Amino acid sequence: MDRCLFLALCVAVIVVGAQAQTGVQSSGSVPLASNEILLGSEKLAPPAGVPPRLGERVRTAAQARASLTGAAGGKAHIIVQFSAPLTAEGREVIEQIGVKIVERLNPYAWVASAEDVSAERLRQADGVRWADLYPPQAKLSPRIRREEPYVWQVRDAGRVAYSVLFHDDVTAQEVTRLGEPPLRAGLEEFDPQAFPTVRVVTVIINPGDLDALAATDIVRWIEPEPAPDVPDNQASVQPLSNVDDVQDTPYNLS
Repeated sequence: MDRCLFLALCVAVIVVGAQAQTGVQSSGSVPLASNEILLGSEKLAPPAGVPPRLGERVRTAAQARASLTGAAGGKAHIIVQFSAPLTAEGREVIEQIGVKIVERLNPYAWVASAEDVSAERLRQADGVRWADLYPPQAKLSPRIRREEPYVWQVRDAGRVAYSVLFHDDVTAQEVTRLGEPPLRAGLEEFDPQAFPTVRVVTVIINPGDLDALAATDIVRWIEPEPAPDVPDNQASVQPLSNVDDVQDTPYNLS
């Protein structure tokens, strides 16, 4: 995914996030045409049903997330796939059992946050086709696996810069704690006081810790840091444009 595609993903997240806040969906109940869910570079085709012991696995992930804030408990991010596009009424029913819709993946599949008990309640919830934790393997850009870090990504002590997209409900406090053990990640040009929630941050880590970063509940997508912008300036651009020619005789333009 190049920089333009990454920015497009961020814009799409904001747009569908706005739709999720209002619960606005297409009218009517459309039968499920496909069980496929596209997550970054991964395409999931889950079988119908909520997998066994989902509540236990959600509890483990929620406890790990809670450690970022020092809370006693918490929620983990899951994907919930419905048998028909989610409506405002369906969203209200789901949230009544303790599953909070966070953002849309497609009309049938949504990212949500849930505690262990509410995740188990999805088994009996009408209209739920499938649900599971957000898979860590779907968070890594394929470019990270197949390409060496670019020159502009390299930092001191063998560490590398990556652009990290967080889930829509992640707080600045949670991101700040990534700088503590065990990851000890660097957070470049990050001001936790700027906004209460955080979407994209440049994270500096050892490449060997990428899987651990992807396994962190608050992370949604990781890709190489984009190439730096090269500013237009007189010293580098003017000689290439031969602009001096029109400033000399006989043109004398300035």
